[in-house]
Amino acid sequence: MTFTQLSTYQLLRHRDAPATLRHKDGPMDIIVAAGILDYLKDNVIARFLDTMGSLLAPGGLLLLTNLHQENPWRSFMEYVCDWHVIHRTQAQFQVVCEGPPARNIKTVENITDAESNTNIFWAGQKQR
Repeated sequence: MTFTQLSTYQLLRHRDAPATLRHKDGPMDIIVAAGILDYLKDNVIARFLDTMGSLLAPGGLLLLTNLHQENPWRSFMEYVCDWHVIHRTQAQFQVVCEGPPARNIKTVENITDAESNTNIFWAGQKQR
């Protein structure tokens, strides 16, 4: 396991930044991005996921989360905590995650946490 401190802004702004994420042993088998996509617009997510997809090995998994449109805590988050994020429906999130055919990542799982309906969990696999 390796750790690289790099902001989303740095990753997308600097052309050579993705190279700092490449592992010396080759492409990654799993990439997890939790708690970040809720803050990004769809066009920024597309660029971010294109980069993440380029780091995945064929058959590798991309695991992502986003707050659900029906999040029962949404009003509390926004009006009491002044915490504003982008909520998405399951269908919207799947479209954003899969992206265009060129990304070559297909949905394996797209679920919500059934009890609270707060989060969407999406898993995609890079095609061989």
